[in-house]
Amino acid sequence: MGANPDRVRYDSESNPGGFWDRLVGWVIPLCGGAFRVHMWHHLFAWGFIAFASLHIYVVLFDSHQYKNGLISAIVSGF
Repeated sequence: MGANPDRVRYDSESNPGGFWDRLVGWVIPLCGGAFRVHMWHHLFAWGFIAFASLHIYVVLFDSHQYKNGLISAIVSGF
């Protein structure tokens, strides 16, 4: 049974004056609504995943291409 997006409530909206509302409640009006905050969150999360994946690939490629021991020194400390 999946979550119904129409019924999803955010703490800052469902508990006005609560901890999360005071901490980050200003973000929702700043971005133009909860849906936009949700979409920006997904955009940055996927961007971080793509950056991390690409970074790991480049590091592994570099360690394979140039056998100078740089990556193994970073991992092992020697």
